[in-house]
Amino acid sequence: MVIQAEHVQVRGIVQGVGFRPFVWQLAQSLGLQGHVFNDIHGVSIQIWGNSSQIQQFMDALQSQAPPLSDIQSVERTVLKNSEFPPPPQNFQILASPQHAEDSRQRTTISPDIMVCPACAHEVSDPLMRRYRYPFTNCTHCGPRLTIIKELPYDRVRTEMAPFTMCPECFTEYNDPRDRRYHAQPIACPACGPRIWLSDVHGNELAPQNYVDSGDSLAAAAELLRRGHILAIKGLGGFQLACDAGNTDAVNRLRQRKQRPHKPFAVMIPDLDQAQSYCHLSPKASRALQDPRGQGPIVLLLRRSEVHETLPPLSPAVAPGLNELGLLLPTTPLHLLLLRDFAKPLVMTSGNLSDEPQCINNQEALQKLKHITDYWLLHDRKILCRVDDSVLRSHALYTKNDNLQMMRHARGYAPCSLKLPQFAAQQNNSESGLLPEILALGSQEKANFAFTSGNRIVISQYFGDIAKLENWKDFQKNLQHYQRLYRLQPEILACDQHPEYINSKYARKLAAQNPNNLMTLEAVQHHHAHLAACMAEHALEPQTVIGVMFDGLGYGDDDNARRQDCHLWGAEFFLADYRTATRIAGLQAIPLPGNQLAAQEPWRCLLAWLLQLCPSHQQSSNSNIGQTVSELRQLLDEWQLWHCLPQLSGQQFQILVTGIHKGLCHKSSAAGRLFDAIGALLLPQIPARIPAQIPERASGPQDSVYCQTSYDGQAAIELEALAQSYLFDRGIIHSRFTETQRSLISNIQLEPYPSDIQGKITGENSEISDSIPGTNSEQDAFLQLEMSRMWPALLSDWQSTQDRGYCALRFHLTLAHAICNMTCRLTSNLKASSTTTETKPNIILSGGVFQNSLLLALCRELLQEQDSLLGQVFTPVRFPANDGGLALGQLVIAAARHCDKINAEAISP
Repeated sequence: MVIQAEHVQVRGIVQGVGFRPFVWQLAQSLGLQGHVFNDIHGVSIQIWGNSSQIQQFMDALQSQAPPLSDIQSVERTVLKNSEFPPPPQNFQILASPQHAEDSRQRTTISPDIMVCPACAHEVSDPLMRRYRYPFTNCTHCGPRLTIIKELPYDRVRTEMAPFTMCPECFTEYNDPRDRRYHAQPIACPACGPRIWLSDVHGNELAPQNYVDSGDSLAAAAELLRRGHILAIKGLGGFQLACDAGNTDAVNRLRQRKQRPHKPFAVMIPDLDQAQSYCHLSPKASRALQDPRGQGPIVLLLRRSEVHETLPPLSPAVAPGLNELGLLLPTTPLHLLLLRDFAKPLVMTSGNLSDEPQCINNQEALQKLKHITDYWLLHDRKILCRVDDSVLRSHALYTKNDNLQMMRHARGYAPCSLKLPQFAAQQNNSESGLLPEILALGSQEKANFAFTSGNRIVISQYFGDIAKLENWKDFQKNLQHYQRLYRLQPEILACDQHPEYINSKYARKLAAQNPNNLMTLEAVQHHHAHLAACMAEHALEPQTVIGVMFDGLGYGDDDNARRQDCHLWGAEFFLADYRTATRIAGLQAIPLPGNQLAAQEPWRCLLAWLLQLCPSHQQSSNSNIGQTVSELRQLLDEWQLWHCLPQLSGQQFQILVTGIHKGLCHKSSAAGRLFDAIGALLLPQIPARIPAQIPERASGPQDSVYCQTSYDGQAAIELEALAQSYLFDRGIIHSRFTETQRSLISNIQLEPYPSDIQGKITGENSEISDSIPGTNSEQDAFLQLEMSRMWPALLSDWQSTQDRGYCALRFHLTLAHAICNMTCRLTSNLKASSTTTETKPNIILSGGVFQNSLLLALCRELLQEQDSLLGQVFTPVRFPANDGGLALGQLVIAAARHCDKINAEAISP
């Protein structure tokens, strides 16, 4: 039988996931000879055998690969006799070779993985040598990104290098049949990291001071039972924990952390208890206990009643909301602590307000000393800070049981995605490789992305990098990734906003680059949202209609001047990967106080109410006294003064003058519309399910809507209010069955009035309905007017006093307005197009579409128009908020570069 040899290169997430032992066992079972080792590209294999054996090996290589692996490509090369030495006597696992300093990394780093069932069993079994050892791990779980210094992934290149393996661990580490074969963080009580309890001064505390028998984990559980707050050094940073059923402890944590309303996540011991506290759809259950070990926080509908045998959760955990963020124990440390404590724990980021999580012991002792009472520390260093990922279940409103990524972090990042086909083809073309591209994302919910071969690598979430400590962390991690991947970008992509700190950084890097070897590509904010969704769903170049409803994005100068609005928010685009033309948008309103309007929703309410005053509608040059008088009359008529803080007559006149005279920025942000509705409907009114949610303190001075305390608060609580109405009347249920009826038909309410205006703001002439594009007028623009909604909404509010009803009708109104505008634009496109593409696909993205109710209503209404519209796509794997922007910026920069190369290729 003829023996042949092949070289097999496997790329993807194939290091640190048990891939080499899998290859060894597979080759042994088939009687193959050869070897396998990690290299900078992934896993390299050379095999000797007959053609049948090799084919069986190749088939099983992908079909039976370890569950944590993600094979992105397999390249086979048949070796000639002259190209390989005589085969070895058996199949071997070799050490990773040294690599040249200028080589480019092409493998993908594995994310950190939550504790696997086998390790969970070991730490729970008194007969096992790792019983109650909090750093137990194997090739199926444990730290990865947070400890890796260099690639290839070997112990000497991780933060585990200082811990010398004991003989027993060394034996496991070197046995290919053992699940700890080359598990780089392998450890046990004899040789690995240790854990201890500390006071505020960093003094180690003896567990016997708190429990009769037991270890530091048992003592920590006892301190939590006594109502104390603990800082716990976790996998990707410190966390703050307290008893989730102790309202006094939760409120103390809120007060000390300066987090008055934003909901806390709750860690529970197992899936059964999760099912007891919340309604779990099948996909939500799988996400909580995913066999791939991602372990996110999942936002779930809470049950109105909990079985009497279970400890109740404090209403202070998630005030005013119907949902809870639940997660299971992510490490053996958390697992053992939860079992000792025997009740749910609040588990939130261990940081000062607006700063990143602490990751080292001294930093935590210093920064958290005014928040926590005790510290649970260990001596394994955390190299990369990684927060918890957050998913949200949409199963309540839809049949397809979708989960949407809200924060892309631990367990999911870093991850990789295929380059769109047009860019991958460029890598294989005669004109040369696509240059390496680095995209720096947005300023809020920041992350970055870069190309690696035919893949895009997307980093973890870093928060608001306008805050100095977050910006430092962003830069530190960016430099770390650049070292790991030998990244030398030739194209930098960033948001076109001139004041974003990462955009300034990109311009600085491009300017400092010698010989102009680095190209800067500034990308419009909303276009990046749209392109990210297209890339996620692998849509090839095509024209789509994008409905981008976001907070704020810097607009293109020409269009912005035309609309007297530089701050775009809720916009409609005709777009592809390369270009995006804004063809419609939400009515823009002034933002009194500019940035303060995003923090104090009553300002937005005042601006919208002013749109109802006749003198303001006529001209900004009209008598200001008349306008102030009309607004006062309106506030009296609708009894709205309680929605505003106490203002002196002079303060009121100054505010109204600023709005009326156009002395403040204008924006079409849908978020500010939600803020205005929230200022009207939300004070004093809690969500009505479950029963234990406390009512807000009464009185305008105590109302949270004088000033919000976290991003999107008004929109989040408005959805909860509408959700309560739907539940109270049995319009929706939580059975998550395939027979869930149409949401629209169940609601049976009419939307409030809204208009589509075919005029350009500031001009008197009517415009064509044609859309900018193939054969159209470049000045065409349609505007979604919401002013007519307000009298009807105020009338409902005054007559019914049912704020849930009003909140639901508002959501329904906005969904109908979006659908009507989309259909209008599509009809115009169809009439003016000379192509055969008459059913464009629709992209819904931007932070506003994290609202499950609005998204479900829009999807249902748009899908009913299937004779006119194509498919509806929304972000799933990556956030609809600014956490998805880096991906969009990168594919736009790639598309524009490919256009440039193609143009140069055909030019004479």
